[in-house]
Amino acid sequence: MTVLSREIEIPLPPDLIWAWLADVGRWPGWMTGVSEAGWDGEPGPAARLHLVLHHLQQERRVDAEVTSFRPGTALAFRPLGPS
Repeated sequence: MTVLSREIEIPLPPDLIWAWLADVGRWPGWMTGVSEAGWDGEPGPAARLHLVLHHLQQERRVDAEVTSFRPGTALAFRPLGPS
């Protein structure tokens, strides 16, 4: 399994960064290649979310399950596959 991880320094308060990260519906505004995103229910551990990825003039919806959700600290998810 491939895992992509990235760490960067952002000169903003952590609570502001967390608010942007946890607001999945805003991801298309700052995440390249994502044209739509949203929670499928309430955010939290084992929650579901979806992304619509735009690549090479094609769009594909990917459903995902949250694998780590620690408010203010971590949000990780694994794709469940395209639908």
